[in-house]
Amino acid sequence: MSLNELMPEAGRGLSLRLTSHQRAVTAEDGERIEYLFQPSRRHRTRVILSYDGRQDKPVVTVPYRYAGPQMLSDEFVLQRCDEIILQKREYVRWMRAQTHAVLDAAYCIAGGSGYILYRGRKTAVAVDATAKTSYVDVTGDDAVIRLALPQTCSRKEVDRALLALFKAQAKTVLGDLMEAYRGSARHWPASWSLSSARMRWGCCTTRNTIRLSWRLIFLDDAVASYVIAHELAHLEHFNHSKAFWKEVERLCPDWRVQLAKLNAAKVLPELEEVGQ
Repeated sequence: MSLNELMPEAGRGLSLRLTSHQRAVTAEDGERIEYLFQPSRRHRTRVILSYDGRQDKPVVTVPYRYAGPQMLSDEFVLQRCDEIILQKREYVRWMRAQTHAVLDAAYCIAGGSGYILYRGRKTAVAVDATAKTSYVDVTGDDAVIRLALPQTCSRKEVDRALLALFKAQAKTVLGDLMEAYRGSARHWPASWSLSSARMRWGCCTTRNTIRLSWRLIFLDDAVASYVIAHELAHLEHFNHSKAFWKEVERLCPDWRVQLAKLNAAKVLPELEEVGQ
């Protein structure tokens, strides 16, 4: 059963008087699950279950306004949200594990060494005063990010070196991931470029161009590939219709899994942009 089957459509013009707040529901086995209830004006038809890494709680987002023949009371809406949390407990646990994995690998630099999230993995970072340029040193399944900086470098210098390296890596990695769709995509962009967007992973324009956030380099390649497939599908369907999602699934059959990972990746490393 889908989330939207659990939450039937409500009466036309009905506005939820409820505001965002924390709730808790107890399962039959005694497990108490706290979650965040969040009405949204942006999502008009879909009920969305996601995970907030900062508050370490699942989030049920429901449309602020509904359309349909049935009027729903606030009490009914909240009851349905409780049922969603209970019926999706295993999914909530999976999202929590995904989020904690991201948080654990996010970013920690001290004394010239540490780690950062890179292509979905917790990757060592080391300052190397002998290196001429910063690079990713790959040996087998292991990788070390080596920064061409003196041992006495500041955190700001580390941030800026990582930023420059990651933008260069993103251009190469995302370019390769996009090329993998060249034989299957029905439409191809006239060009693509990197963006520094924090809230939008990718976007496409009516000018047949695509922009991808360089921050996708923090996530594993399968997630980034889904974002690319999503934007390629928009070149054919400039909406989120059923036809659009059908095209996404054709390009990326496991898109639901990758979208769930993307929704779990709400806490990522913060690197100081040059000029800030």
